[in-house]
Parts: sequence; structure tokens; C-alpha cells
Amino acid sequence: MKGMRWRWLIVAAVGMIAVGCGFGSPVSGPVDQPPGGPAPSAPQGDQVGETVQATMYYVNPQGYVVPIADSIPKVTGIATETLQYMVQGGPGDATAAKWGLKGSLPPGTKVLGMDIRNGLAKVDFSKEVLHYQTPQQERQIVDSVVWALTEFPTIQQVQILVNGRQLQTMPVAGTPIGQPLGRAMGINLNVAGNINPSNTEKLTLYYSGGSGDHTYLVPVTKILPVGSSTDVVKDTMAQLTDPGIQGLSSPVTTRAKVLHTSLDGNLATVDFDRSFWNDQKPDQSVAAVVLSLAQSVHVSQVKLTVKGETPVVKGLDLAKPVSAPRFVNTSQL
Repeated sequence: MKGMRWRWLIVAAVGMIAVGCGFGSPVSGPVDQPPGGPAPSAPQGDQVGETVQATMYYVNPQGYVVPIADSIPKVTGIATETLQYMVQGGPGDATAAKWGLKGSLPPGTKVLGMDIRNGLAKVDFSKEVLHYQTPQQERQIVDSVVWALTEFPTIQQVQILVNGRQLQTMPVAGTPIGQPLGRAMGINLNVAGNINPSNTEKLTLYYSGGSGDHTYLVPVTKILPVGSSTDVVKDTMAQLTDPGIQGLSSPVTTRAKVLHTSLDGNLATVDFDRSFWNDQKPDQSVAAVVLSLAQSVHVSQVKLTVKGETPVVKGLDLAKPVSAPRFVNTSQL
């Protein structure tokens, strides 16, 4: 029954394709060209040796897909290059290993072509992309491809092809891929028990994973029963402080309580009763709050206060509303 509920939720999400949230747009230059454009992987003259920041999605030991921002060579087909960095045994292995992660795409996977038109990226993979064995690996592949490509401002939807063929479902767990996919499908899906599929809400939260010097934020989409509350900002914060997910923890201090929330257009306000940030990584705590609200409530800015006052956080200016960071989990390599 759990597998059937998971598949239903994926199918339902396909009908609600999300527009990219905008906080992760890694480049402002060309992405990939439609047929007839420049070769997608050839450096352009004076671009040789130059790099750009891009967000790759890798997999951690617990099986969660994790965004990591890093510098990669500046080439014409930067979206294609980004996916190649996510292949096990590919050029992204060193960065992934530094964080205790591994590639999300099976070894030998190649991007045969990509066509981007009107916000839709049609990406054609070699047959190796289907060389996996478990439903979890299947979901990791789909999640990582869709979320990595929708980091680019020109891409809101993704269609996956294999050797030029449009598959209706993935072969192991039957994940639907026959229609364009967007961020509405979620990532690292976590489905609450005993839910009525026709009466659910979906929240994407950023929790803490990793250990030691390499902790990182992990996006998780929770499918929850619709409660009596109509305050989605408060619901988001309640879920953020109480993950209830093995291998992940809250990025904010669980002692802090939310006193007040408000939503005014693209601005959400959250007032806490005490310091809500982790003293070791205050920037990560603030980023988690803002990213979670950006994804779940679709706001562009968040005003954070403590008992109505502007909190003093070392290295951060919270006097004004905070926008979601452009890059998450920036690599130090």
C-alpha cells in the first residue's frame, strides 16, 4: 500500500508542474542551445579556463539527494555539463567525495543532447541512465535531474528521454516520466502514514545532514494530512523544527518557538521567542528558514525577528528582509 500511495502522489504532482523558485539560478549566460546552435560542450575561445558556479545534485549515505554548488568549466552547454558532473565516475566525483556523497546518475551515463525551448528542457540520456536496481535509486535519478536543471532560470520543466525515445515510466518502480516534470513533484519525498491522498498538503523543507565540517542542507518534500490550521507559514516552521526523519536534524534551535507569523504578498514574517539559529552555523539556519518558506509558501523574502526585534547574528544582516540564497551548500574546493 505504501508503494501505491507513493506512485499516486507522483502522478498527482505531474499535473502541478512547478516554476523554478529562482533562488538557485547558477548562471546568467547561455545554457544549452536548440538544434543548430553551437556544440553543447565545446569551450568558446576566451572562455577556456574560465569557470562558473553551478548546482549539482549528489546522493548521501542515507539516500537523500543533496544540492552542492561548485565551480565547473564555463562551456557553451552548461546545463549538459552540470548533469555530467552528477554521473558516478565523472568529473564531479572529487567534490562529491569531499562532502561524503556520490553521483546521482549511474556510471557511464552520457547526455546525448538537450533542447531548451519555452522553459522546457528535453534531455536525452544514453541507455546507462537505466542501469540501476532499486526504487530508491530510480527516484534519486529523477529528482536530481529535474531539480538540477530547474536551477537554471530558463528551465521550469524537464522531459527525460533515453536514446531518443520518450518513456512513459521508469522501468523499476514505474515513476511516471511521460509528461514534463517540474519541482511540484517534490524531492526526497516523505509521505506521512495513514493519509487520505485526496486531502493532503505538500511542504518542502531544508533539513541538516552530514557531520563535522561537512554539514549541508537537504531539501525534503513532506506529504502531510491537511490540518485545521490555515497558516502555511506557521505549519512550515513547525515541520522545520521537528523533522521526524531518520538521518536528518533540524537546522534551527528546537528550543525556539514561533510567536507570530504573517504573509503579505511575497513577504513572510516570522517572529521567534528566542534565538532560533545554530550558533555553529547561523548562516545555515537562516538559509534553511528562508529556503523552506520560498519553496513551501512561494515567497521571495522573509523578515526574521526575535520578540519583535531585529536579532544580532554574527556575519548576517537581518535588519531587512532576507532573500533565499542563490546557491546552497557552496563547495570550498
